[in-house]
Amino acid sequence: GVKNGRWGFHTALEDDPWWQIDLKRVMPLDQVHVYNRCDAVADRASELIVLLSEDGDHFKQVYQHDGTVFYGYTDGRPLVVGLDGQKARYVRLQLPGRTCLHLDEVEVYQETFYRDFNTGVQTDAATQSAGRNEKEKRMMSPVFGLMPRCLSSQTRR
Repeated sequence: GVKNGRWGFHTALEDDPWWQIDLKRVMPLDQVHVYNRCDAVADRASELIVLLSEDGDHFKQVYQHDGTVFYGYTDGRPLVVGLDGQKARYVRLQLPGRTCLHLDEVEVYQETFYRDFNTGVQTDAATQSAGRNEKEKRMMSPVFGLMPRCLSSQTRR
């Protein structure tokens, strides 16, 4: 995916819209970096919820954003959610209420990513991007580095 401040995926107007990724195995997670849409409707993601699941059926809420607007692309400061080694196979992002969910990019990092590959990197700004070949993706982001897909409703690009 390309981070550009626009929306990389967009749900329809629906109740509690969500997006999720299947990491294909349960693993300890370090962080989720969320790049928001950087236009007049960026505030829609201000109450973003992060949920984790090991089986795809039972999700546990691990974070809800405080209502402030965040960006990522335009200011170099994506929303960084620390997961402190919590284990999951599925990561779901959701909004409460009747709305649309649209984000620019989502990156999920395995617990050892920063220690093993980026010693000294500050974790308040994402440093990895998507769209790399398979070998580079494994070296840069052992978990997830592709453009998000919306699984709750039709995706428009």
